[in-house]
Amino acid sequence: MPNPDKNAKITPLIGLQWGDEGKGKGVARIASGLTKNDLIVRFQGGNNAGHTIWRREKGKVKCYVFHLIPSGVFGSAQIHLGAGMGIPPSLIGSSIGIFKAYVTKVGEGPFPTELGGEQSAHWCRDKKFAEEKARFPNPDPNSKSEFERGIALRRLGSEIGATTGRLRRTGWLDIPLLKYAIRMNDADKLVLTKLDILDNFKKIKACTHYLIGSKKTSDIPFDLSREKIKCVYKSFPLWQGKLSDYGRKLPKEALNYVKFLEKELGAKIIYVGTGPEEQHVVERYWR
Repeated sequence: MPNPDKNAKITPLIGLQWGDEGKGKGVARIASGLTKNDLIVRFQGGNNAGHTIWRREKGKVKCYVFHLIPSGVFGSAQIHLGAGMGIPPSLIGSSIGIFKAYVTKVGEGPFPTELGGEQSAHWCRDKKFAEEKARFPNPDPNSKSEFERGIALRRLGSEIGATTGRLRRTGWLDIPLLKYAIRMNDADKLVLTKLDILDNFKKIKACTHYLIGSKKTSDIPFDLSREKIKCVYKSFPLWQGKLSDYGRKLPKEALNYVKFLEKELGAKIIYVGTGPEEQHVVERYWR
């Protein structure tokens, strides 16, 4: 059916990392500002997906995990499960890319910024969460061991598959990979999620470049798995206390980090996730 509104545009929300970026919360937040004249369409994905929404109802926080139902279901917009969605490029307006403040990955494959490297990859492949919890009941996010820091990041971020229960590999933010994803998806607005998970670290890092041999580059090699890559990191001081306690504003250290990411990525960040609940979001207020 042709769209009667010639000016109407489709705004896709696209995950920019290896999944599990917090797309569910991003959709829920955007849906809260829509009306019954708007549509939310889930255009791809099966019941192996898992979108977690923490929602406050009657003074209590309730956790919802959706596998097929679109995570914008709590808003006023109409909900559709699109089978075989074909979208003409001419109907796409701005694209919103969503990413979290660190990187996770499930399964095999190259992961340049992984905390713990190959040891972490093998551990996440072979172990279950119960085994990890027994071995590392209280992992230290500031341990001298990168491997333990990766486990702490996984524990703090609850980085366990909502559907499969698999351990997610964890690592620092990879800016070259993120820039590539933004360029490929033509994202001009960004949503940053789970910045609050870094509350307990003394400092945070972001990979700004790769070292391949003696060459420093911000380009993605044709085959990541065939290259010996070393990451070049930039470190940032952390804020004091819990990010969610700052309300609708960000502390200076967090805001400086967000502005750095905007400059590096070439796009505006419109929302920053500061906690697990639906309302734990800071809307862009800075220039």
